[in-house]
Amino acid sequence: MSKYIVSIPLVGDAHFEVEATSESEAKEKAWEQYNDTSSDDLDVEWELVEKVTTGNVLHAPINKIEVNKVKFDDDL
Repeated sequence: MSKYIVSIPLVGDAHFEVEATSESEAKEKAWEQYNDTSSDDLDVEWELVEKVTTGNVLHAPINKIEVNKVKFDDDL
């Protein structure tokens, strides 16, 4: 019997809701919020994958920062 250390790639993303006048300001505020937040307060999604990429195929849920404006019923 042998012992093994198995390292599994972990990919994911953290979500922050911020108020901003532009996407670039939203990114800045998200980084600020991350730096000021304990890990218990983060809205985090993650998953384990066999591999992160295969050739030019990405198996991760996202591969860059995404900024999506929150829409309310009043905005429709």
